Amino acid sequence: MAWRFKASKYKNAAVKFPKREELISELPVSSISQSLGNHIKASSKYIVFNTDIGKKTFLSLMLVHWKVKYSYFNYFVNDFDFSPFDDYLLATGSIDNTVKIWLLPEESGSSENLTSAEVTLPSQERKVENVLWHTTAEGLLAASTHKTVKVFDVKQSKEVYSLEHNDLIQSLSWSGNGQFLVTSCKDTKLRLFDPRSSTVAQLKRILQLHDARNIENILCSSFYDVSTSVLIPLYDNDTGMLFLAGKGDGRITYLEVNEQAPYLVENNVERTDQIKGVCLIPKRGVDVMQGEVNRLLVLAQNSIIPAPVIIPRKTYRDYHADLFPDTPTGHPSLTSEQWLQGENKELSLMSLDPYKRPKIESRRGEMFSDNPSMSSTPSSPISTSSNNTSVANSVNNTSKENTPDKQRSQRTGKNRIFLSSRWIKFGQGVRATKFRHLRSCILHRSEHIENIRHLDRTVPGESDFFHANRLRCVVPIEGGGGSVSVIELANKGKLPNTDVPMIQNGSKVTDYVFDPFDDSRLVVCCDDARIRVWRIPEGGLTENVEEPEMVLRGHTEKLYFAKFHPMAKDLLVTAAYHIKLKFWDLSDGSEVMEITDHPDQIFCCAWSPCGKYLATVCKDGQLRIYDPRNSLQAIRSGPSHQGTRGARCGWALNGKYIYTSGFSKSSVREIILYDSNDLSEKIANGTQDTSPSILIPFYDEDSSTVFLTGRGDRQIFAYEISTEHPHLFPLATSSFGTIHQALSYQTKDKCNVRDVEFATAWRLTKTTIEPIVFNIPRVKKEFFQDDLFPDTKVTWEPVLSCSDWLQGQDGHQRKISLKPDDMETLTSQPVLEKKPNKYESFNQDTYKSDDQKKEELLSAMTNKLELHDDPLPQDLTEGVDEDEWVRWYFYLYLKGSK
Repeated sequence: MAWRFKASKYKNAAVKFPKREELISELPVSSISQSLGNHIKASSKYIVFNTDIGKKTFLSLMLVHWKVKYSYFNYFVNDFDFSPFDDYLLATGSIDNTVKIWLLPEESGSSENLTSAEVTLPSQERKVENVLWHTTAEGLLAASTHKTVKVFDVKQSKEVYSLEHNDLIQSLSWSGNGQFLVTSCKDTKLRLFDPRSSTVAQLKRILQLHDARNIENILCSSFYDVSTSVLIPLYDNDTGMLFLAGKGDGRITYLEVNEQAPYLVENNVERTDQIKGVCLIPKRGVDVMQGEVNRLLVLAQNSIIPAPVIIPRKTYRDYHADLFPDTPTGHPSLTSEQWLQGENKELSLMSLDPYKRPKIESRRGEMFSDNPSMSSTPSSPISTSSNNTSVANSVNNTSKENTPDKQRSQRTGKNRIFLSSRWIKFGQGVRATKFRHLRSCILHRSEHIENIRHLDRTVPGESDFFHANRLRCVVPIEGGGGSVSVIELANKGKLPNTDVPMIQNGSKVTDYVFDPFDDSRLVVCCDDARIRVWRIPEGGLTENVEEPEMVLRGHTEKLYFAKFHPMAKDLLVTAAYHIKLKFWDLSDGSEVMEITDHPDQIFCCAWSPCGKYLATVCKDGQLRIYDPRNSLQAIRSGPSHQGTRGARCGWALNGKYIYTSGFSKSSVREIILYDSNDLSEKIANGTQDTSPSILIPFYDEDSSTVFLTGRGDRQIFAYEISTEHPHLFPLATSSFGTIHQALSYQTKDKCNVRDVEFATAWRLTKTTIEPIVFNIPRVKKEFFQDDLFPDTKVTWEPVLSCSDWLQGQDGHQRKISLKPDDMETLTSQPVLEKKPNKYESFNQDTYKSDDQKKEELLSAMTNKLELHDDPLPQDLTEGVDEDEWVRWYFYLYLKGSK
């Protein structure tokens, strides 16, 4: 009879060996064969393996970035093991009879060799063959020397148990809950110890599966092969996956352990190079968004082969929760003292879902601290140079969140974000977000403005090139005189072939911007160092205009850009070639302030949402924050882009973060995220491509989404910025059939919330101006999606005047709801219960074993065949012969057949 069992979702798991060029190669791997150790181990930070370099027989390299960096131990190491609760804590057992505990540095590959151990345990009589940390209790270590296994309390550096054998001990393993210790011995016997009660069960050595409740009950026995090499079993308790590999073999066997017969199912065998050692990395280091449930590291002749174990799925865009049961957090559940006193406790678990995954802080060296803590200590707020006030606290107004963990910032800053592929290579994958599947759509051609003629595409890169307000837009026109055309957005369709009315500045235009609080006022910067303020008549231009309303003089070199204050009316800031920032009051055209703190060209500036601070990016590769009313010197600075081709900056999450877009030293476009309270560390750093145009950002505060595109691009990239690691979450990329010159985004009240539009923009091409909408696919569009549309700020109304701001006043923009009066909110509707899947292959609540099904079937058959003592109907009828009953039944039969 064929075995019948529940189909496993891990059945088709496959080990994916990389190409040769993707290996960690050219390594001096040791050729030693007498050691009983595994020769390679890994934490989520380091890989360690044996090597031969003279008398130096130990090598370490970094795990996360796969960048080879060497650190040597100057003695022969037989075995080693990483603590399950501290990625930097390494135990080694060596040929000189010593067991040492090493606290590895946070930065792998320091130039100095590691010579000083954190703890040296009492010297043994013979060389140490195996070392293994306890699975649940922190600070307990098992080590074997010839015929003896000893259990040590590392923190107190003392031996607590000694377990004797009849011959050489070949391997050790703790049970999942840490209660038992199993050993394999050269005398062909397998022993199971409870060290605290000194009991042992002896069994023959063979590949077997035993019932832990009755160790003598052999559930399954399997013959592997006749090789003499040591067989290394690697078991994943989360998924039940078991990998078998022998030293000197060239294959890895993958089996699955089930709770019911057949208990061991061999799924596949993968061929690889000759194996010197093999290990599994911690579950916290796998890429869950690529279906990677485990990752093997195979130590070969002169290389390390990373081999991810992938579960095939149709798509990896979403997190497959069925593949990833909760896994240990990496924190101990017991102290060594608690375990020695007889306590047992299961490990705390966490979800690997990037959206739900808790932030696990580093526990490096915490076991040796006087007051170990399970939670991280928040970093102290950073004060300004003028008044010892935290920048982040002031910027966020009501938020007093602390800065991110420094170590986490260093770690994430070295990873890469691939915008074009829409995924993040952080090892943790991509978080689910409401805006992830945003869709962009160019509206119908009847909504376009066509026949743009003589577009000037030589405007300097410091300019955003294209600006539109609620009524009109402005585009540069090629030719002499520095002309710009002001087009009414209401005049959709084809523009006349004749020249349209223009504003003539008399000098080449370098930048232009509309007043956010006055749709009729336009500020134009020119290369003659003059700022011209124009007044657009109601209904638009009817003829060419040559005389501005106001001319601002103060700069002596070509102007770069102009920015309005987000709250104060008439407050304008400009920058010029002579590396000065000037502040202007447009109510009377006076200069009110000047910053001369920059040593080189200023690429861009951006006001904080609260209007107190100003951020700038400079050609000297520095990002700076100013509090102009209190100091004309930067109150905070940090390294920015190394490229000198231009940059942009902006604020996010109510001023908590600052993002910049620019170029790397190799001219690759990149985006960097900083904590506004500490610019010295990059929270996230991503690269995109080598396009020559600057990525111009636009940040939508309500959705925490930043859109990025460059002049001449065909795509718009989008990210959600979050306080959760890794902080930058890529959203769907919008692609178009033609290139565009620039985009200008509209205020939030222009969005059609009935179609779930959360952003709108005008797209300028070489000859057209096209409206674009960004929406979220939703099913129940008849309801107002209040989870997507919080109350929005009224950014088109001023809060205070320029003089009020200069006197130290701060304002707050009022908020309005975008909900139409005739729509009900989505969250007010009752939540319908999820319908069961019609074709669910396995349901834990309704699943029945074969024995249960058999019992139900037998019960049903017994009920149908049950004998009754009740008399038959004919026995109760008097005066009717048997022949009459026969004829009557025959009549009924014939009638039924008809």
